[in-house]
Amino acid sequence: MSEAVPEPEVAMVLRRLPQFAAQRYVELARAADAEPAGALVFEELAEMARGLAQAGDGAAARLAQLMAVVEEVATTSPQAGELVAGAFLENLSPDDLIRLERLMGRRTRALVEELELPADALGDRGPRGGP
Repeated sequence: MSEAVPEPEVAMVLRRLPQFAAQRYVELARAADAEPAGALVFEELAEMARGLAQAGDGAAARLAQLMAVVEEVATTSPQAGELVAGAFLENLSPDDLIRLERLMGRRTRALVEELELPADALGDRGPRGGP
């Protein structure tokens, strides 16, 4: 693995989600033989969020922590928001977005609303939880 410094958004994830750093990030870095790009890291975070959401209440605290970090990253800069939208949110299905909606912060919800989803993709619940 190279000695390159991770992107600021990735560094934030690694600091705030040590379980991600210890497990998935190490595997990504080994596979790439380098520091993984932010987009790859956020795609992996989307996969992790999907798995935690499907795991149920036993994973609720870890899922809430992951979504809080996603929100924190999304608020740091317009480029970070684009990273969250393009690599995290767009790698989640409409069903995943519905499952995660209650844990999304204000900026993450705004990014969901900006996604080009089919009009009925989120059904009656939509990103704000209302009809």
